[in-house]
Parts: sequence; structure tokens; C-alpha cells
Amino acid sequence: MAKLNTSLVFLRSARTLLLLFLFTVSFISISVKSLTCNPADARALLQFKASLSDPGGLLSSWQTNSSCCLWSGVNCTDSGRVAGVVVQASYPGRGNFPVGKNASFHGNVGTSLGLLSQLQVLELTNVYFNGPLPSEWGSLSRLISLILVQNNITGPLPPQIGNLAALQLLQLQGQRLDSALPVEVCKLKRLTTFLGEGAGLIGALPDCLSQWQQLRELRLNGNPLIQSSVPSAFGELQALEILDLSICGLVGNIPPSYGRLPHLQILSFNGNNLTGTIPEVLGNLSSLVTLDLSVNFLTGSIPSSLGNLGNLVFLSLDFNKLQGSIPESFGGLKNLQWLSIQYCGISGVIPQSLGNLSGPSFYFDMRNNQLEGEIPSSLGNLGNSSSLYLPNNRLSGSFPLTLLRLGTVDVSNNSLTDLNAQKLPSKGTVATIFDLNLHSNHFTGPIPKWLSVLPSLGRLDLSYNKLSGNLPSWLGNLSSLNYLNISYNNLSSTIPDELTSRWAFGALDLTSNSLSGNFTSQLCSSLSELHLSQNLISGALPDDLGSCSSLFYLDLSHNMMIGTIPYSIGNLTALTYLNLSHNNLYGIIPPSLANCSFLQVLSLGHNSFTGTIPQGLVTGGCISLTTLLISHNKLTGDIPSSLGTCSSLLVLDLSWNELSGSFPSWLNNLHLLRVLRLEHNSFQGILPSWFGNFSQLQVIHLAHNRFHGEIPAETISQLQALKVPKGSFEPVTNIQSSLDSYEGVSIDNSLDLSANTFTGHIPGELGELKGLLKFEMSSNKLSGRIPASLGEITDLEVMNLSHNKLGGKIPKELTNLMALEFLDLSYNKLVGSIPRANQWSKFNKTSFLGNPGLCGPPLHVPC
Repeated sequence: MAKLNTSLVFLRSARTLLLLFLFTVSFISISVKSLTCNPADARALLQFKASLSDPGGLLSSWQTNSSCCLWSGVNCTDSGRVAGVVVQASYPGRGNFPVGKNASFHGNVGTSLGLLSQLQVLELTNVYFNGPLPSEWGSLSRLISLILVQNNITGPLPPQIGNLAALQLLQLQGQRLDSALPVEVCKLKRLTTFLGEGAGLIGALPDCLSQWQQLRELRLNGNPLIQSSVPSAFGELQALEILDLSICGLVGNIPPSYGRLPHLQILSFNGNNLTGTIPEVLGNLSSLVTLDLSVNFLTGSIPSSLGNLGNLVFLSLDFNKLQGSIPESFGGLKNLQWLSIQYCGISGVIPQSLGNLSGPSFYFDMRNNQLEGEIPSSLGNLGNSSSLYLPNNRLSGSFPLTLLRLGTVDVSNNSLTDLNAQKLPSKGTVATIFDLNLHSNHFTGPIPKWLSVLPSLGRLDLSYNKLSGNLPSWLGNLSSLNYLNISYNNLSSTIPDELTSRWAFGALDLTSNSLSGNFTSQLCSSLSELHLSQNLISGALPDDLGSCSSLFYLDLSHNMMIGTIPYSIGNLTALTYLNLSHNNLYGIIPPSLANCSFLQVLSLGHNSFTGTIPQGLVTGGCISLTTLLISHNKLTGDIPSSLGTCSSLLVLDLSWNELSGSFPSWLNNLHLLRVLRLEHNSFQGILPSWFGNFSQLQVIHLAHNRFHGEIPAETISQLQALKVPKGSFEPVTNIQSSLDSYEGVSIDNSLDLSANTFTGHIPGELGELKGLLKFEMSSNKLSGRIPASLGEITDLEVMNLSHNKLGGKIPKELTNLMALEFLDLSYNKLVGSIPRANQWSKFNKTSFLGNPGLCGPPLHVPC
């Protein structure tokens, strides 16, 4: 919505401001000449003051010992009659608190103002009425301007409002009317401006509004006129210059009568539910400056007649269901500065004629359509601070170097193929490009040399292409560059140390290439972000890594690095993300990491770290830490209790180490935990009863440890996140809701207790965990029957209960598991015939081996 507000502010009529200015000047000159105030008017004002609480002292000058003509916000005529009242309370949090209703006052706020028979201007901003508009104001027959902003006025409006025959300006912004406009407002035939943004108007607008023949500005945006059609009567308002009906819930077609408004400058239907086609007759609105029909359900083609709107500056048709191509006639819109037709489904080629459009900061946006063909080189004429957005289309061919004359260019997610066929821009060409986004195309070959002559280039994205060759050192000469993304290409060379030498607090992403060589601190000394994962970087981490003090994001994962983590890493105190996983690092985890107190993600998995997890790893405070991944190492000893202070922790993965000890009691402090992986260690003991306190837990992997005892039924029934289908559970924090995977692995609701020595029965309460996708309890000493309640976990995809001592028949209810893809009940003491209904007919004999009492297919044992 920012684009619409910008355009309306740019073109907003000065009529309201001029009207108030003239009144204010006349009142100031009069009030200096005459200080005598009409006693009845003074009493009316004091009664109004008495109805309000005034903690900010806004009306402190309203005292009986002085003339009301000298009171703040009050203006008088020559005869001492009050002609203007302007009370503007500050918005909450910005000085004086808004004036609210006085609890000791009985009656409606503002009633006494209806006694000011000479009143011409009344403005009350942030004065809370908390009640209806007084019907007594219908006596203000001389009132010309009524401005009410954020007053919490409730509806309906009194019919007496129709008595304000002299009214020219009516402003009712930010109210709670929750009612329709009364038909009596149609009597306001001198009205030139009606500003009703966010007034809470509902229902259809009266047809008689066509009587407002002097109306020039009508703004009703942000009112819930739900299921109301667009009033055709507005097409008869021949003086109308501004019509804003955005975000009103309007339905139906745009009436053709709107094409007969000769003075209309702004027309906005943004954010409604309009259907049908865009009327051709809108091309007759020769005075139109702004046309916003975005976020509707309009269909059909774009009328070529819109190309006749010679004064048009702003055109937005975003988020509709249009079809066809862009009219060639749009090239004739000489004054156009904003053209946006994104997410509309338009197709065809971009007309060459659009290169005739130009301006100092032209905005051109046609993203997410089905445009095809080549990008016209003429679009480089739009202007040197202009923005061109064409991502997510079907454009092909080469990238026109003429576009380097623009400010921002985004042609990502297309089928462009050629970056190197063209020559370098000539010396006479002014290349002003700052932001160039070419990611996700089909570019091949080396990084083009013409990039070296772009002195203003600040952001460059070449990711997800098929570029090859070396990473050129001349990229370091681009002194304005502070964001470079060449990830997911086929580059194969070392990384030049001088690549980022001129950057200031920049970001470099070279993920997923074949870059080799050592990593040096010179590369990151001026960076805030460095992404080097999935390359062939070798050697040790530099001892002076801590000199890269601006880093807050460092990813060196999936490389071939060796050696230890230098102690100086603790100097990276701004670090929020550190990923050194999938390398050949060894040694201890340095306690100095505790100094990185802003860390949110720490990933050290798939290395060869030894020793214990430092007790002081998080002594610097870990309130920010959400993800801790140290799996697949050679760590020993207990888990440090200091991790219990990491109250924001969502993912804890310490699997595949040599850790020992009992189930840590301090884990009970991590109430937001969603992933707990401790498998393949040497933990022992029983599952504590408070284990069920993990109401957010979705992944529980405790396999291949030495846990024993029974599985507590009361614990199972408290795992709230596993009791609802995946996608239905709403985590308690915004951080959690954004966590769908970690280390590229999807978070699937799963419970794995296999390869321990649990005994007793499988709790029937497991059937309550209807969100489970994977359930594994193999290689334990469980006995008893398989609970029939497991058949209620209808989304279950994997079930492994093999290598236990389970007996009895296989419950027929398990055939309700229609999503089941893997089943293993082998090596138990099950008896009876094997169910074959539904999914079960797909499982072969390996799912049932080692149960001498089972019979029937797929086993070759007759029943």
C-alpha cells in the first residue's frame, strides 16, 4: 500500500489546506482587534471543557477570568462571537495524551458546541468522544468546515447533519460509526470536500449523493462497505477531481459512467473485490493523474484507450486476473512516472514503445506475469534513477546493456541466456546502475568484463546460473559494491584476497561453487556477511579470524577445512550465525565462543571435535540462541547445565557423539524446544515424568542410548505439538513459526526411542499423538500388545516396533493408517493372521519376519 499512499500524497489537493489558511488568517486579525467574548459562547466552551479530561493541559488557557477570544484554539468575529474552534491533541506517545471523556461528566460530549450559532470552523483531532456525534450540532447553520479526526465517534450519524447547509468541508477520519451514511447528508449541496477515510461506514452509499454537484474531493478509503456495488451515482458528480474508494469491500463492475468525469485527477479502487473488465471509457478521463485498480478480480485485456491519458503519472493494475498483452499505446503516456502491472497473468512481448517513457525516477514493475520474448533495449531510456522489475516471467535472449543506465534492474527468474555477447559500454555511456539482479536465469560462461566499468554498482546478484571460470580480482575495484551474490554457479578458482578490500560492511555469498584455496581473514575484514559453504576451501581457520569484527554471519560449512577453531573467534562479538559444520576440524570447542552473546545459530556438526562441551560455552548469555547443532563429533562427558539458561532454544542436536550421564534435569527449563536429538550417545536412566512439559516439542530422537524403565503414559499425553496434524500447530513465538527446517532437513513430527532397554507396555496414550509422522521403538524390551489406538494416528508414515517382545494379534485398526509407507513388526511374539486391507497389502514379508505365530500373506505360512 506504500505505493498508493505515495502517489496520493504527491497529488493531494491543496484545497483543504487553503480553506483552513484563509479562515485562520481572518480569525487571527479579528481576535487581535477584539478581546470581548460573547458570554453565552464562553459558557458553551467551558461546558465542553468540563466534559473532557485534559491530562496534558491542552485547554488550560480556557479560564473564566479571560476572554474566550484569547483562549488557545479559539477565534472570534468582530462582535466577539466564536467563529472557529481548533483543538489538536497530540497522538498517544507524542507529548500530551489525547483528551478523553471525564468520568464525572454526564451526557454526550460536545453537545454544548451546538450553541455556537456563529461557528464556521470546528476541528477536533484526537479528542475522544467515546459516543455519538451530538444531534445539537445540526443548529450550526453557518458551519463551513467540520474536521473530526480520531475521536472514537460511534454511529449512526444524526439526521440533523443534513441541516448544515453551508458546509463545504466534512472530515470524519478514524471513527467507529459502524453504520451507513444517512440520506440526510445528500442535503449538503455546497459540500466540496468529504474525507471519510476509516470512518467505519458500512452498507451501501445513498444514490442521492449525486446531488453533491459541487463536490471535488471524495475519499472513503478504508471503510467496510462490504458487498456494496460501486455507486453509479458518483459518475454524475461533474466537478469531482479526487475519488478514493480503496479498501472498501466493493463488488461488481466499474460503472461506465465514471468515464464521464471531465475534471477527475485521482481514481482509486485499490483493494476491493471488483470483477468484470476495465471500461474502455476510462480512456476519456483526460485530466486523470492517478489510476489505481490494483488488488481486485478484474478480467479481460487492458484497454488500449488508457494510452490516451496524456496527464497520467501513476498507473497500477497489480494483482488482478487480466489477460492479453501490454497495449502499444502505453508508449504515448509522456507524463507517466509509475507503471505497475505485477501478478496479473498478462502475456506477450514488451512493446518497444515503452522505451518512450522516461522520468528522473521512473518505476516500472511487471513481475510475476507470463511475458516472453526479448527485453527491449529501449527500456534503458526510462531514466538514470529509474527502477525496472521484470522477475518471474518467461523472457529470453540476451541482457541489454542499455539497462545499465537505470538505477535498479531486476530480471531474475527468467530464461535469459547471454551475458557476454555484447561489447563493453562505450565511454560515452553513463552507467548509473546501483542494484542489478540477474539470478535464476540460464547464463553461462565467465563473469562478464563489462561489470568492471560500473562505478555506482552497489548490489549484484548472479546466483543460480551456470557461470564458470575464475572469480575475477577486478571485482575488488568496484568501490561502491557492498553486496555480491554469485552462489550456485560453477566457478572454479581461488578467491582473490583483494576481492572485498574496498567494501564497507558488505555481504559476500559464494555458496555452492567449486572455489578452492585457503580462507584468510583479509577476505572477511570488511564484511558483515560471508557465505562460503559447499565449496572446496581447505587449510586451517586463520588465527586472526577475530579481526573480522564486523561479521554477524559466517558460513564455512561443507568444505575441506582442517585444524582447530582459533581462540580469537571470541572477538566476533556481533556474530549471530556461525556454521562450521561438515569440515575436518578437530580439537576442543573454544570456551571463548561464550563472548559471542548474540549468537542465534551455532552449527559445528560433522567434524571431529573432542573433549567436553565447555561449561562456559554460553556463560556470556544465550538469550538469543535458537539453534545449537554439534552432532557427529567425538565429544564426551555430560551436557553442561549452563545450556539450561538458553530460554529461546528451539533446536538442540547433540546426536552421534560419546556424551553420557542421565537425562538432564535442566532441560525442563527449555519450554520452547521443538527439536531434541540425543541419539547415538551413552545417556542412561529413565525418562522423567516432566518430559511431557515440552509442549512445543515436535522431534524427539533418543535412540541408541542406555535409557531404561517404562515409558510414562502421562508424559506422552502432554506432548501437545504432536497431538495435532502437522501444519495445524501454532508455536508460541514468531521465531518458532519461521522454523520449518534446519541444516536443510525438514522438521517432521517424529518420536524415536529405538535401541534402548525400555520395558513394559507401549502406552495406549500414543494414539493421542495424531501429528506423528514417524514412530520408532525397535530394539527394546517392550512387551504386551500393540495398542489399537495407534490406528488413530492417520498421518503416520513410518512405524518400527521390531525386535521387542510384543505379543497378541495385530490390531485390525492399524489398517486405518492410510499414509503408512514403512512398517516393521519383525522379531516379536505376534500371533494370528496378518491384516491385508488398504496399505497393508503393499508390505512384504520382511515387515513380519521372526514372529512364529503369524500366518497368511505375505508370509508363506497358511492360517
